[in-house]
Amino acid sequence: MFRSLLLAALFGAAMTFIEPNLDKQWHMWKHKQDKICSHKIEEFRQRKIWEKKFRFILRHNLEVSLGMHSFELAMNHLGNLVSTCFRE
Repeated sequence: MFRSLLLAALFGAAMTFIEPNLDKQWHMWKHKQDKICSHKIEEFRQRKIWEKKFRFILRHNLEVSLGMHSFELAMNHLGNLVSTCFRE
């Protein structure tokens, strides 16, 4: 019981750090890429990774429009993974 309560408290506190204004984009991306998370904690972890990449892509593409880069970036099916997951 204590473990469940602790996990619920940690998960509730952690949820405050996701960007609710990205909910629609997150769900559209998951649907397009056919991503299914079996546990809320795993979905939160993947969402945090995805959000970090999403913000990086937005910033990079803004810099493209300012002439700082010559290429654009886009989100793909690896958007919820860290680089160590697909290095091999």
